[in-house]
Amino acid sequence: MYGQTFQLHENDREDHAKRLGLTLSEFDRLVTSSNTAYEIIKKLGPFYGKENVNEPTFRITAEPIALPLGSKKLLDQLGEDLVYLGRVLPQLPDIYQRFMGKDLDFRVPLTFRVDCIIHDDETIKVNEIEGKDGASALMMAEQLAYHLQPLSETTIGRLIESLHTMFGESSEEAPLRIAIVRCDVETDLYALNTRRYIEMLH
Repeated sequence: MYGQTFQLHENDREDHAKRLGLTLSEFDRLVTSSNTAYEIIKKLGPFYGKENVNEPTFRITAEPIALPLGSKKLLDQLGEDLVYLGRVLPQLPDIYQRFMGKDLDFRVPLTFRVDCIIHDDETIKVNEIEGKDGASALMMAEQLAYHLQPLSETTIGRLIESLHTMFGESSEEAPLRIAIVRCDVETDLYALNTRRYIEMLH
């Protein structure tokens, strides 16, 4: 993973490919894929932080990572566990809630963003659970950066299709207006993601 476009001296390519156990053509393909994804995500962002941050503020993989067989069932169960976690957190004694941080909002339903590792033996290790930010625009950018779906099949493409089904076609005389509500947009580092999502939807 790289936090910027990956530039190599011509003489270093074979050495890097050998150290990674890749053929030179496969190494070149992955570098090209990574740099292409980086440029697309950079153009569509930023998604976190401040408007004047041009570079992506996270590492970018060369290509999507395939999950082991059985992962869907495992992630479905994790989703149910997170719902129960959201329901029980408000009942924690104050001393534990203070330990977890300030301004916690445990209202359910809520959206969790989970960083986790799924091992080949189909066990899951959760590294982080974030319940405040959103990743809608970033997810959309990744779908485009890695050519995972045609535009009509992306998350926003499907949302627009659903909105048309529910409300019919919009027009200049009768536009469909959607409110996405966030608090403290001047200080919320994740408000940018919501703004990008609105721009993509528009």
